[in-house]
Amino acid sequence: MKIVAIIEDPTAIREMLIEAFFNSAAFQILIECRGSLQGGEQCIEQKLDLVLLVALLPNLNGTGVLRRFTTEIPRDTRSHFNQA
Repeated sequence: MKIVAIIEDPTAIREMLIEAFFNSAAFQILIECRGSLQGGEQCIEQKLDLVLLVALLPNLNGTGVLRRFTTEIPRDTRSHFNQA
């Protein structure tokens, strides 16, 4: 089972993502929240397989959350994809 976090402001979009992509026994949604500060903190504390993070969030944008991940999550436990 893959452990997933979804950090997205509108509730309707979070619910749509869960229904469309994670509605199976293969996934467990451990964190579902709208705020980047709260969601980022929870993600750092947990061992997750996947984090869906929206770029435009109130308080701290998605890029800021990713910067925190790169400084607070050990390199050997994270991976990322870059778009060229």
